Amino acid sequence: MANPFRDAQRAKQAASPKIDRLLLGGLGDKTPKAIAPENSNEMSPVWSLRRMDLDGPWGWKAIPRDHLWSLHERLVALESMPWGEIDNARDKVKNRLYHKHPIDQIGADARRRMRQLPHLRAAEIHRFLVCGLVRVWGFRVAHVFEVLWFDPKHEVYPSGP
Repeated sequence: MANPFRDAQRAKQAASPKIDRLLLGGLGDKTPKAIAPENSNEMSPVWSLRRMDLDGPWGWKAIPRDHLWSLHERLVALESMPWGEIDNARDKVKNRLYHKHPIDQIGADARRRMRQLPHLRAAEIHRFLVCGLVRVWGFRVAHVFEVLWFDPKHEVYPSGP
């Protein structure tokens, strides 16, 4: 027995291009599979800007133009490396390009700013050395780096005089 409702649905789907159905229908009840943490070290970083802090002492609205090019160069270079390689990479002076810090070890101003941002609840924060004192701070979730702060003066984690 033919089902007129189902036949009408099929006719409607066949009439619309496939790309439209994918864009409008989304994933439906299918969800992407999580990436196993051990596999994420074999993947290159992906940058996520959804948690980016635009205001505050390290907000992205105040980034000087002269830092944009060096920041772009560094992030593009890092995209060509897997996370396992990034974890061990050092600059010419033997400083680590990337590492994590427990939240309780960063500066008091940085901890205060994190409390002001409602979506941030983490035990550790990660940073990339861009050049000189310049750092980019955020959170690593598998192979994705969620960018948070631009720190041109190394103030989030003061390391000495």
